[in-house]
Amino acid sequence: MSLNRLTDSPCVVLGGGITALGVVRSLGRLGSKPYLVSPRRDLAARSRWVAAHVDDVSETDDPEALERALADRGLGRAVLFPCSDTWALAVSRMSEGTRGNYPTSISPPAVLELLVDKALFCSAAERFDVPHPATRVIVSADEIDVSELSGYFLKPSNSQRFNARYSDKAYTFSSIADAREGLRLMESVGVDALLQEYIPGPPTLHYFVDGYLDKGGTLRAIFVRQRTRMFPVTYGNSTHMVTVTPESAKQAVSDVVRLLAGIHFHGAFSAEFKRDPRDGLFKILEVNGRPWWYIGFAADCGVDVPMLSYREALGLALPPLPRYRAGVRCVLLHLDIRAFFYERRAHGLRFGAWLRSVVGARSTVFSWQDPRPAVFLLTGMAKTWTRRTGRKVLPRAG
Repeated sequence: MSLNRLTDSPCVVLGGGITALGVVRSLGRLGSKPYLVSPRRDLAARSRWVAAHVDDVSETDDPEALERALADRGLGRAVLFPCSDTWALAVSRMSEGTRGNYPTSISPPAVLELLVDKALFCSAAERFDVPHPATRVIVSADEIDVSELSGYFLKPSNSQRFNARYSDKAYTFSSIADAREGLRLMESVGVDALLQEYIPGPPTLHYFVDGYLDKGGTLRAIFVRQRTRMFPVTYGNSTHMVTVTPESAKQAVSDVVRLLAGIHFHGAFSAEFKRDPRDGLFKILEVNGRPWWYIGFAADCGVDVPMLSYREALGLALPPLPRYRAGVRCVLLHLDIRAFFYERRAHGLRFGAWLRSVVGARSTVFSWQDPRPAVFLLTGMAKTWTRRTGRKVLPRAG
């Protein structure tokens, strides 16, 4: 069997969206047709490589609920790929007796909880001397100094939970009254609030160090990319990026590997840094200890993290550290269009310059081998646009 080919063990991908789509495609190209557990009408479910779509299982961090759901659907043994923090916690908490039936390559619960909880993560960054923005937990707006009304924001300790309710990763404020409202919103979803310094500068100062650490602490994959555009602009996600060499972000690579080794992490990871223009340091913002949005882009560039996860879960040999080419661009087109309109208004980005950056870039959604997810996305966008346009032009009754 080729080093990169899979065995006959089935796979179950837990989660949806472009993260799950990237994992499904990687496994599919390697010879597997994974099962997908994700919401109804999910993008990843349209992939040609999905063997079956389970859309009636709610996302949970309860391992027993997950075990029952898998067993009830005839999946008594499978390699698991959790694609969200919640699913990752559920898989990591499975009992010792169950893990033999559901092998996976993720860290123990305490390690994942440290990465998910931003307060614990900040403490770990301090412990291992990793540069990071000034951050502290607060419980009252009265703890905010007048000097912190500018250049600071409120960050939820669990961003996934807060984002699920309010579709935002953070809360900005300009007055004590605003800060009180932000604290109220975070309390309403049961998360702590952190006051964090905002590092100034454009999206191009953001760097992502992605990779894979095996159970022995050896770095088996490294993939570094630089953000070029994002949306929403302040606390959003990358919409356009370019690969760069690990040497161009040497401090960031060294820091995240030291941090993850120090907390005994293993598995897939994606760390976000922002280079502070005031002192030149790469400052760590967060680490995802599971597959991330652009894991499919990394695989397209030759850094196939799902393959590594699968092989280590089954005790198979892992290949040498893969290489990739710098200067490869990637675009999430439907969001990058919105980023373009912002950049045009705010900084005068010309259409021709934007178009040149998009042409030839890798797509996170479209693939000639697997076109249906892109068709599904475009169809949904067209229906939404038609409904909104129709409401504007239809005459009022009466």
